[in-house]
Amino acid sequence: MVRKVLAAAAVYVVVEGYVAVLVAHQLGAAVTVLLLAAIGVVGSRLLRRTGLRTRAALRGGGDPSEVMGRGAITVLAAGLVTLPGFVTAALGAVLLIPPVTAAVARRTRLSGRLAEGSWVSGGPAWRMGRPSGAGTVIEGTVIEGEVLSERDADDGPRPPRQVPPADR
Repeated sequence: MVRKVLAAAAVYVVVEGYVAVLVAHQLGAAVTVLLLAAIGVVGSRLLRRTGLRTRAALRGGGDPSEVMGRGAITVLAAGLVTLPGFVTAALGAVLLIPPVTAAVARRTRLSGRLAEGSWVSGGPAWRMGRPSGAGTVIEGTVIEGEVLSERDADDGPRPPRQVPPADR
């Protein structure tokens, strides 16, 4: 597995370096560096915006799997744009096109309902680690009142707290 990751990283560096040299040959080194920096800034802002949108959508209620699925693809695309290089930026930009995002979400089952057993769908992964009986409804009568510790009951009422005057 480590060899595959290292091989993929080597291919990434070679391909991005080759494309950067081609762009620098056509536009100049300074323009190429500025373009790469601008692409990184756009990607990082896109990541932030995607995170804020996903958080707002999750707070709004409803089925989180749709938001999580499309959000995951958008985060992947923004991450590709953030990586230095023209090839990864182009791949990320393609993933940001709404029909492509929808197609990838359908293809990877990240749209609508996530795969059964996932933590979002409430499957077994969701229930792992929860204490037995968690979420069980217990029938009974609700008693309104104030919670007192044993210490509070033995000592009687507490005197009012004195607030020191503020120094001027």
